[in-house]
Formats: sequence, structure tokens, C-alpha cells
Amino acid sequence: MKIFAQILLYLIPIIFVLWVLKLLAPEYKSSEIEQNIKYSYHSDIKYQKTPALLDQFVDVTDATLIQHQGDVSYHWFVIQIPKLKDIDHPILVIAPFVINEIKVFKDDELKKPIAIHKRFDFNSDNFASNQNKIIDLIEHKNASHFYIQVKELRNVNIEIQTWELTEFLSQDLRTNSFFSAILFGIFLIIIINIFFYINSKDRAYLYYILYHSFVLILIFNMSGLLNHYPSLSWIAGNYATAIMPLILSSFFFACFVRSFLNTKHLTPKLDKAISVYLVAYPITLLIIILLFNDAIKYYSLVNLIGLSSVPLYLIIMAVHLKLKNRPAIFFTLSFSILLTLTVVRFLYIWDFLPQTFITQFGVIVGVFLETLIFSIGLADRMVQLQRQRDSAELAKAKTDFAYNLEKGFNKLLSKINTHIHQTDEVDHQQYIVDTFFNEFKDSIGIHSNAIIYKTASGIKTIYDSRHKSGYHFDILEANIKQIAFIAKTNEPNKIRGHRSQFMVVPVKVREHEWSACLIELSSEFNDRQAVRNFMQSYAHELIHCLLNAESLSKIKTKAEIDKLTGLYNRGAIEAFIEHELNKPYDANKPLSIAFIDFDDFKLINDQYGHQAGDLCLEYLAKTFREKLPSIAQMGRYGGDEFIVVLPNHSQPIALNLINKIKNKLSVIEHDGKIINFSISIGIATQNNQTKSLNTIFEAADKALYDSKNSGKNNISVA
Repeated sequence: MKIFAQILLYLIPIIFVLWVLKLLAPEYKSSEIEQNIKYSYHSDIKYQKTPALLDQFVDVTDATLIQHQGDVSYHWFVIQIPKLKDIDHPILVIAPFVINEIKVFKDDELKKPIAIHKRFDFNSDNFASNQNKIIDLIEHKNASHFYIQVKELRNVNIEIQTWELTEFLSQDLRTNSFFSAILFGIFLIIIINIFFYINSKDRAYLYYILYHSFVLILIFNMSGLLNHYPSLSWIAGNYATAIMPLILSSFFFACFVRSFLNTKHLTPKLDKAISVYLVAYPITLLIIILLFNDAIKYYSLVNLIGLSSVPLYLIIMAVHLKLKNRPAIFFTLSFSILLTLTVVRFLYIWDFLPQTFITQFGVIVGVFLETLIFSIGLADRMVQLQRQRDSAELAKAKTDFAYNLEKGFNKLLSKINTHIHQTDEVDHQQYIVDTFFNEFKDSIGIHSNAIIYKTASGIKTIYDSRHKSGYHFDILEANIKQIAFIAKTNEPNKIRGHRSQFMVVPVKVREHEWSACLIELSSEFNDRQAVRNFMQSYAHELIHCLLNAESLSKIKTKAEIDKLTGLYNRGAIEAFIEHELNKPYDANKPLSIAFIDFDDFKLINDQYGHQAGDLCLEYLAKTFREKLPSIAQMGRYGGDEFIVVLPNHSQPIALNLINKIKNKLSVIEHDGKIINFSISIGIATQNNQTKSLNTIFEAADKALYDSKNSGKNNISVA
């Protein structure tokens, strides 16, 4: 329904254009000079040069349809003008302009015509009209009647009127001025689109230009205007050259439809149907060229091919509207208008409709509107293509931005992790906030930042060094309710301080009632969606890094480090796992743990002594600690059992990492003796059903027993 609403919306300016053109168009006025016309036709060859007897003629009151029979048809009219002598400058006006041949005889002098007009002859001495043949009667005002012979090769409606020259030229000038203005409008639109094509190199523009150029030539030829231009009048010189613009315009219209509607990709079957016409038109053109002098015989073939394409274009129109292909809106409007006005014109020619603005100028106005609508459609298409390119570039920029962001975060997190583990400080929060701020202040254009969150024990704030020294400190105190409200909405939003703006970026943390990062914006801040996404990632990583540091601080303050291996002891490593499990679950970055147990460790102690056993434990701890990523932690669970904690590691990644480190283990030497040992490992990974520490421990413990029962020295996964 939306696409039909758009079509109706576009119809409003089109109806307005039609209304304006109707106001500008001259009113058609018939000649008021009295005349009597009779008509006769016989297929007998003897009537080829002379008419039948007058009693065999029938009266004519309106346009007469002359029907072609045989190779050539000869039709006779006799016209009497009672007050011919009283007319200042009488003329005969015969329509349409494209009649094959007209001969006019004065009285019964049938051997020598007073005027001969052929379709493809243009005599600059004669009066010229774009719609009619004009015969000057100024020197024949004494005639009692005139015979008019029409030689025609097709069926055509012929109309004969008597006019006073000045009055006729006045009306004809108004008609031709309006007609020429519309043609100039079409020409101007084509020129404008040539410049668009030069800039865009879009084939649709090229086909549009070629199609409408040949349509313009076709209209010029059909109207007789082409005869006014010596450099182009050769096109109107015979049937072959006259029909070529029709074939070429039809060919390039098919090319335009393919490109404009993208039928090759959207509707391949219909595209193949169009391809048939793209072969048929060149073949027809070749036939016309080869049989140049007999081109008239193939008019019907050209018309048949053209008419057969109409149902195809209607089907294409309907299918592409159903597909919600935006260019189909413009195709539907232009094709429907032109088709409707063409049908109206034929209904007028067949005497089903009276002469009105629409019946007289409908087709030319239809071509103008089609040219205009397709031009707008092409411009809209270019806008849509540009938006697609912009979206693609934006997506690429976002991907690159996200990639660089991830690289930056990984380096930063590694730097912070190293600092935490290599210093004896207990509280690392100030270092983390300042490090984040200094790393990303230029990337997103910020002056300062602070972290604020509320837990059961109250509201806590952590400022960067500039905030801590009192720089815009009052923003938190004055806007705490507004900050809390934005933090609960989970959508970043701005608040205004005394001298600058701040962005409140919410972050979800399970154990917090609400959490947010308060960022002071500099004048260089570019408020784009990509930057907001960056800030959300920034705030998320900063807060969770602070939580990790807080967790590690708790571990250090408990002094729960295993003296032999330097790893966390059971209580510390369990606290770390619980902390990780409290974070929001992310299926793409789950937590994995690995239980490690020596195989037959008692035999090592019994055979080589407890000192050798301690060396094995130290060697295992040292090897894993050196090879594990900075984000991972390892603890001694008790005796010869160890736990490796791998945040953000899926099961396959965890398995691959642990297996690589296991393969690095080798024998050790003690007191000149080679000690061989092996380990069994069980791996478990967090899922949406992992509710507690015990859940993941039980899964890892079961996987460890599976390794033991399958022959030891193995790795099993839960």
C-alpha cells in the first residue's frame, strides 16, 4: 500500500502540470466558412485518374476515414465553396500532414492540377503548417468547385476545411507556439540529462538520452517540423528513413527499462523477454536498410513488434511494483500516462471522442510528462545509489573504526593488566580511569570523564585527574537525578553544564542498580552514530576494567597467592570466577575454565621424592603462565590440581589454546634423573544455563574424569 500511496503523491504535481498546460494551450477553433464536400471511392482502375460521376459521391460533414485497399488507393473529394469570391485570401486546409499525396483540380480541368502535395516533398514557397497541408486558392476564386484526389497507402482520417489565410495562420501560430514550447521543454530536459550522464557515467542516463532523442526526431517528423530544418529534412525524405527513429526509440526504450528497473538482477525471466525485443528491433532495422525502397511494406511489422511489447511492459510494471522497486513508481507513472493519452488520441481519430485539449495535444504532452518523470526518476535513482554507496562506505568506516577500536582496547587492556600485576598497589582505579581518558580523548573529542554508579551501599564516583582537581566537579552534584534517569534508560544522552556539554553513557552491570560514564564534550566532538557507538564501547570497557581491578584488589588484599607456584590459591581463583560469572552473559564471548590434574602424581613423589614433585608443579605453573593470554588467570586448586580461567573464550578456542600449551610440556631433570609426567584436563564453558560457580565446576570436573577414564594424558570437554 505504501508504494501506491507514493504513486498518488507523485500524481498531484503531474495533474497540476496538465492543468497549467491546458490553461496555456490555445482553444481549437473550426473554420466558419460554408462549404459542401462530397466523397467517392471505387476500386476500379478507371477511377485512378478521373473521378466518378457526381451522383455517385456522398455528402461529407466531418472527418472521413479512407480505407486503403490493394497496392494504392485513390480517393476523390469534390468541394464547393458558395462564397469563395467574398473571402479575402481563401485556402484549403487538409489534415493530417502525413498524407502520402494530394492533387487539387479546379472545376473539371482534371488534366492539370493546380496544386500537388506529397508527404516527402517540401516546397518552401508553399505555406507551411505543422499539422496540415495548405493549398492557396487566391488565384482560383472564380472556380465553382474543386476536385481533390488523395493517394494513400494506409487507412487514415482525412479532414478538409476552407479558411481565410490570416485567420488560419493566427490560430496555427498559437498552436505551433504551444507545440514548439513543449518540444523545446523535452529538448532542454535531454540536454540537462546529458550533463548528468557525463558526471555519473550511468548507462540508464545514456539510454534515456538516446531514447528521447529519437522520440523527439520522430515527433518532429510526424508533425512536419523536420522539413523546416534542411540538415535534418533528409530523414523525412522517404518511408525508410522516417521509420528508423521509431525502431531506434523502441530499441533504446527497452535498453532503458532494463537498466532503470535493474531487471537483470530483480526479474531475470522478464529480462530475457526484453532481450527478445533487443534482438527483434535491430533485425527489423536491418531489413529496412536492405529493402530501402520497399520500407512501406514493413510498417505493419514494426507496429506489430511495438504493440506486442506493451503487455510485457505492463507485466514488468506490476511485478516491480510488487517487489517495491522504487524506480517502478516513476516507470508506472510515465508509461501509464503516455499509454493512456495515446489510447485517447486513437479514440479521437476513430471518432469515439470529440476534439479537446487532451485529444489534440495529449500524445505530445504525454511524451513531455514521460520525459520529465523519467528524468526525476533517474535523479531519484542517483540519490538512492549515492545513499547505498554512502551506506556501504559508512559500514566500511564503522568496520574499520570498530577494528581499530578493538585493537586499541586490546593494547590498552594488556597495558593495564601488566601494570596491575607488576605493581604492589592495591587500588588501581585512578590509574585505569586516567589511562582510558588519555588513550581516547583525541579519538572522540572529550575534555574529561568520570564513572558514577549506584549499588546497595550507595553512589560511588571515580573521576579522572582533571575532574578530581575540581574541574566541572559540580556537574555531578547538580544533575545526579537526571544522570540516574538517563542511566536507567540505557540510551546515551546529553546534559548541559555551566560552560560545556556532557554525554551520559549508560552501562549495564549486574550488581549495580545503575551505572554510567559521564563524558565532557569538546568543541571537536562529532555527534555521529558511529561516535556514540564508540563511546558506548568506551564506557563499557572502562567500567568493566574497573570492576576487574576491584576484584583483583580484593584478591590481593586477601594475600591468597600460592607460595610454591606463584598462582592464585583456591579462594582467590574461585573469587575471580565468581566475578566473571556476575558479568552479563554474552554467547559470543563466554567464560571457559579448565581443570588440570597430574596423572599418578603420588608415584612421582614416591619414586623421585617430594622435591621432584614440587619441581613438576612449578614447571607446569610457569609454562602455562608464560603461554596464557593476559586476560586469563590460573590458580592452584589444591595438591596437584590447577584451574585455568579463560574469559571471552568459546569452547573450541579454549580447547585449542589449552592443547597447544599442553604440547609445550616436556620432561624435567632432577638429581641427574629424567622425570616423565603427564596431565589430564577437563574443559567446561559457560552457557545461558550456568547459574553459579558450582554449575561450571561440576561440568569441568566431569570432563576431567572422562579424560582419566579414557586412558589419561587427554583433554575432554563438557
